[in-house]
Amino acid sequence: METVKTAAIITAGGMGLRLPGDVKKQFRLLEGKPLLIRTLEPFLDFDGISEIVITLPETDIGCFRELVGRYLPSAADKVKLIYCAGGAQRQDSVFNALKLLSADTGFVMIHDGVRPFVTEKLITELHTMARKYGAAIPGTQVKNTIKTIKDEVVDHTIRREILLQVHTPQVFHYEILMKCYHRAMKEGYYSTDDAAILEHYGYSVHYLTDNSFNLKITDELDFFMAEQIIKHKQSSLSKGDKQ
Repeated sequence: METVKTAAIITAGGMGLRLPGDVKKQFRLLEGKPLLIRTLEPFLDFDGISEIVITLPETDIGCFRELVGRYLPSAADKVKLIYCAGGAQRQDSVFNALKLLSADTGFVMIHDGVRPFVTEKLITELHTMARKYGAAIPGTQVKNTIKTIKDEVVDHTIRREILLQVHTPQVFHYEILMKCYHRAMKEGYYSTDDAAILEHYGYSVHYLTDNSFNLKITDELDFFMAEQIIKHKQSSLSKGDKQ
């Protein structure tokens, strides 16, 4: 397969207000390591990525540079790291980051900064799918029954077998994504999901069923679950060493 330049964007420009405490959730320690550092690590280990843009609140860029130097001292030897001030909304942050990527970028991965458990296997599979189809996203099937509501009563029950709970990283052909982003920003079309922008302008987006622990940490319960996942992995590794 022809070599193609791939970049990643990790979005951490939010204020993390839904998780209580004095520290923004992307910098909160998760089993001894900042959450955003844990999220960054798998992308540093993926050979196909040449540069990574990290969106942050502008006042936190210096702080995170220091954290990278402390926890990932060899990161700059692996890829080009670019720090970018976030915008008013997630879409503004991603657009700011897209404009900083090299002009010869072929594909771009966009990932939530508070999803620390993405695997190299998932990254590889999505990258392969995006190269084939132009756009690929991961997701899980919805387990609970979903209903629409209106005027304080249930309006309709949606068939859950046609629903997908979407995760990141989402991987796109860079030129197509930029074309759609420029149009969306010009027309004022906003979405919380990058794939939705392509869908809005008529492009097909393929999905990959992801059954891994690709948890997005939003509140205190998510943080507790993340701690349990890490402890479980550490326990499994320890048992493996003893066998």
